[in-house]
Amino acid sequence: MVEKLNKKRLEKYIEITKKTLESAKKIKRTSDKAAQILDTAKRYYEDALFFLKKEKLVDSFACINYAQGWLDAGIKTGILKV
Repeated sequence: MVEKLNKKRLEKYIEITKKTLESAKKIKRTSDKAAQILDTAKRYYEDALFFLKKEKLVDSFACINYAQGWLDAGIKTGILKV
């Protein structure tokens, strides 16, 4: 069964991603790659906010998941730290 997308839950995911973006730090030896990852994640985060304002919850949800995925990849590969 598909769970209905809930706006409050989506806002929670957006807040978690915002905090991760704010606390993410580049590892010096990988700063160019880290900058690219942070830029991409930030753009997806901003898209999520845009779609949320338009009440396009599915699109917002997709964007916030991409943003968090980029951040997770950066953290797990050692390019970023939080």
